[in-house]
Amino acid sequence: MAVPLTTLRPGDRARVSQRDLCCHECDLLTAMGLTDQCRLTVCRGGAPCVVQVDSTRLALSRAIACRIMVDTEEPVSAD
Repeated sequence: MAVPLTTLRPGDRARVSQRDLCCHECDLLTAMGLTDQCRLTVCRGGAPCVVQVDSTRLALSRAIACRIMVDTEEPVSAD
C-alpha cells in the first residue's frame, strides 16, 4: 500500500510508486535520480525531507515530498 513520503521516518526504506507532480517537477527529480520505482532511504524527515537514492542525497520541500507516494520496504537486518 502506497503512502506519502512525508509519513516515513529516518532510516526507513521505500520504493517510489507514484509521483503526483507537474512535468517540470518530474523532469527535475528524474534528472537527479529520483525516478519511478527507484529505491530510497529517508535520511531526515520534515522540511526539507532528505532522501538518499544510490549515493546521492536530495533535499525535498514538504510540498513536493507529500506528493511522492512510496511503498515501504522492510529494514535490512544487521545480523
